[in-house]
Amino acid sequence: MNNNSDLGKKLDKEMKLEILREISKKVLEMYVFNDVAKEIEKKLTKNYNDGLFDNITDIQIFANEINEILQEISKDKHLTIRYDVTIMNRMIALREANQEEIEKIKQEQIEFFREINFGFKRLEILEGNIGYLDLIGFARSIDASETAIAAMKFLAYTNSIIIDLRNNNGGEPEMVRFLASYFLEPGILWNTIIWSYKNSTEELWILDKVTGKRMNEKDLYILTSKDTFSGGEDFAYGMKCLKRATLIGETTKGGAHPTDGFSILDLLVFNIPNGRSINPISKTNWESVGVEPDISIDADLALNKAFELALNKYKR
Repeated sequence: MNNNSDLGKKLDKEMKLEILREISKKVLEMYVFNDVAKEIEKKLTKNYNDGLFDNITDIQIFANEINEILQEISKDKHLTIRYDVTIMNRMIALREANQEEIEKIKQEQIEFFREINFGFKRLEILEGNIGYLDLIGFARSIDASETAIAAMKFLAYTNSIIIDLRNNNGGEPEMVRFLASYFLEPGILWNTIIWSYKNSTEELWILDKVTGKRMNEKDLYILTSKDTFSGGEDFAYGMKCLKRATLIGETTKGGAHPTDGFSILDLLVFNIPNGRSINPISKTNWESVGVEPDISIDADLALNKAFELALNKYKR
């Protein structure tokens, strides 16, 4: 099947079984915790054999039911399956494209991120020469580095910096490391990612050089909310473990594992965490528990609190 634009809404029993088998195969191959994957496979098989899916004919409802099982067993907010025609057709197009078409699709993706300025939503110098950055995502460093460097240069001569991650939904680990390098000395191991499915380990070290000025002595405040997720949590967690920043706001959402998207029979989009992030200081990560702020306060009040702290310290 290579085009789901004309999919009917009805699923028969044979198709449901085929979907469940493919999900089980993928989760067993790719998911970061094999024991959890086995539990998921067992539960899906049992529910099918017990007839709990028999009355479901709508693919959206079927996806929702599977997703509930994934969340119930794994508690992993990155592990999701959904029916999304737009994303699926994009995946199919990329898979079947020739080199010229692939470049066009990639360019369209870059243009999308350009429209949101690669996540750099707002830059400002507040009263007291306090820098403020509203960062809503971490785009690929290969695409966003120019924008990131410009933002860091803008903030370079402020007295202190507030980085607002309250609406940050994550992104690329490389970009997290890229920005963290502006606030830390070189030679620091930022994070280790264990890719169990390919039996390899990747270490992310703070960059030896940055373009512009390092700000490793500057007071840093990071704003968080219950919606801060994934890469946003990575940045906040790393800085907290290194005691490099003051975190202000709410405990974050709790998604720590790098994730890839897979097609299930060209019908469903399956996001599977296939790497495990390990902080070198805590020897663990923020999965399921989130990142707890140093100063717990309603997210709507976090900016005012950070500004007050920064301004008072500067005035002293």
